[in-house]
Amino acid sequence: MICQTAPYKDKINLSFTIDEGDLARTLTAVGSLKEKVEAATEVNTGNSKVTVFSERLKTESGVAAKLFDALSQNGLQIRLITTSDVEISLLVDSLHADRIAKVLSGRLNT
Repeated sequence: MICQTAPYKDKINLSFTIDEGDLARTLTAVGSLKEKVEAATEVNTGNSKVTVFSERLKTESGVAAKLFDALSQNGLQIRLITTSDVEISLLVDSLHADRIAKVLSGRLNT
């Protein structure tokens, strides 16, 4: 997952996910970038990605709204969201990934 915010006060927020096995190599690469530009680094672990894929996202309005409503009603939080025409990917706390997948499966298959 890669997510970039629009510039605000000439700064952007760039978030991306990697496999934990690539963390040391990624931190080295990010560290070399920080030598060239002013930047802050924040690392979060314990994440899982839950992806909803459906052609319905192209043809039906309200599919994403059902997803967000189901998570909200169950007190489940999202850390990062990326979307495409047929996919919504959620970065979530690994402790809740199975529950989130179950909630979404039950809600979106109706």
